[in-house]
Amino acid sequence: MKLVKTSYCSVICIVAAVAMVCATNVQADSAGTKLCRGLAGVGLGFLELPGNMVEVSKEEGVAMGLSGGFFKGLMMTIVRYTVGIYETLTFPIAVPAEYRSPVAPDYPWGYFTGADTKALPPGEKVEPPAIVPFSEKPAKPAQPAQPAKR
Repeated sequence: MKLVKTSYCSVICIVAAVAMVCATNVQADSAGTKLCRGLAGVGLGFLELPGNMVEVSKEEGVAMGLSGGFFKGLMMTIVRYTVGIYETLTFPIAVPAEYRSPVAPDYPWGYFTGADTKALPPGEKVEPPAIVPFSEKPAKPAQPAQPAKR
């Protein structure tokens, strides 16, 4: 049993090291980048748990980070491992388009390095939707003119 745990830890360390080296050497989105993201997701997917706790703590406070961030991290850990397996198995295929990452941040350690996602094409920004206060009522549509009576 101890040998199995040691072997598993060794495999995770090797996969994580290869993924980190690949991530620093491959700049453009390509099959190699997709493979590195996949290996990183499989080897270091558990980093989603503390990463989401930190992220939610920054946005909503420590109490919410410890509770809601924990559960979000658990769910995202499952997602990260699943996407990691998918990206590792399908790395030669350019799906999604241009080898973009289906999850953000691209790598599990992105929460700690402040890395942005590449889910959008470079230079493209998402504009937030316009917020209309509840106090404003929407304009009524114009009614057609009534024919004049004689």
